[in-house]
Amino acid sequence: MQASTPVLMIVFVFTFIPLIFAELARNKSVPTIEDFFLQSRKMPAVMLIFTVYSTWMSAFAFLGAGGYFYEMGPVYMTAIGWDALFGILFMVIGKRVWFYGKENGYITPTDFFQDIYGYKPLSLIVTTVMILFTIPYLQIQLSGGAYIIEVASDGMIPWRISGLIFYLIIIIYLWAGGLRAVALTDIFYGACLFLSMIFIGFFLIHKAGGAEYVFHTITAMDEKNVVLPGPKGDAGALLWISMFVTVPIGALMGPPMWIRFYSAENKRIFNMIPLFITIAAIQCVGTMLAGSAGILLIPDAYQSDAIIPIMLLKYGDEILCALLFCGVAAAALSTANSQIHADFSGKMGCIDHISCCIYFTAQ
Repeated sequence: MQASTPVLMIVFVFTFIPLIFAELARNKSVPTIEDFFLQSRKMPAVMLIFTVYSTWMSAFAFLGAGGYFYEMGPVYMTAIGWDALFGILFMVIGKRVWFYGKENGYITPTDFFQDIYGYKPLSLIVTTVMILFTIPYLQIQLSGGAYIIEVASDGMIPWRISGLIFYLIIIIYLWAGGLRAVALTDIFYGACLFLSMIFIGFFLIHKAGGAEYVFHTITAMDEKNVVLPGPKGDAGALLWISMFVTVPIGALMGPPMWIRFYSAENKRIFNMIPLFITIAAIQCVGTMLAGSAGILLIPDAYQSDAIIPIMLLKYGDEILCALLFCGVAAAALSTANSQIHADFSGKMGCIDHISCCIYFTAQ
C-alpha cells in the first residue's frame, strides 16, 4: 500500500524545515570567514549544547544501539558512561583549545597542530586522517537517513532520491548561514531525536507486554540476554571498556567538535556540557527498552540494526511511524550536516576556497 498524503506531508515538512533556519541564519550572518566557519566565535550556550549533542548522536544511536540490545545483550549500556566521559573531556580539553583558538585565530584543527607543533608532516597526517575517516562517516549518516525516509514513505521516495535531497538542502542552508544555520537546525534535530528515542522505547515495550514482563521473560529464555558477555558470548568486559574509552575520545577528535571548541562564546559554557550530555544519556533507556522488546516481538529479525524500523512498521500506524522515522532520520542528518560543514572548513585542497567564494558572492 502506498504512503498516504499525511505521511508524505510529514516527510516534506521535516525535510524542508531546515530552510527556515537557513533564512534566519542568513539574516544574522556577516560575510567573513570567521562568521561562516565559527559563528564569529559567539555561539551562545543553548546553541552550543544542542549542536554538540546532535553532532555526537549519529544514526548508530538509533539503529545500531537497538540492534546491540537485541543481539548482543546489555553491553551497549556503557553508552551512558561514555556520554558522561565525552562531556567531561569536551569541558577539560575544549576550554584549552578554545583559548588557543581565540588567541591565535585558529579556524581548523590543522591550524592548531601546525601552530603548536610547527611540524608540517603532522599537519598533513591530521588532514589525511580527516579526509579518510570523515567521508565514509558522512556517507553512513546520509545513507541511514535516506533509508529511513524511503521506509517512512513506503518506497515512494527512494533512498537515493531522499539522500540527494538531504545533501542539497544541507548545502543550501550551509551556504546561507554557515555554522549558525547548522547549529539552529541542530536544535530542531536534537529535540526530534531525543523525544523519538524515548517515545519509541516506551511504545515498543508497552506493545511487548510491559517492562516487567519483557525482562522477566527474556531472562527466563536466556539469562545472557541481560548479563555480559551477552547471548553470543562475545560482548564482555573488554568490549565494554574499549567502547567506553575509544568512542568518546574518537568523537572528540573529529573536526566538527574542534569547530565547536573554537566557536563558543565564552569558556563558562564548557562547564555546562558534562551535565547536559549526561542528562541526555537517559535516551539510552529508549533503545534498551526497544531492543529488549524486539527479542519478544520479532524473535528472528534478519538484520539486527533494522529491528526498530521493523517493529514500528508492524506495531505502529502510518502517521506515528512517519513521525518517529523522522526522529530517527534526525539523528543521522544532525551528524551529516556537521561533517559537511567540517569538510568545508578544513584546508583540504581547494574546497574551502570554492565554498567561500560562493558564499561571499551570495551575500
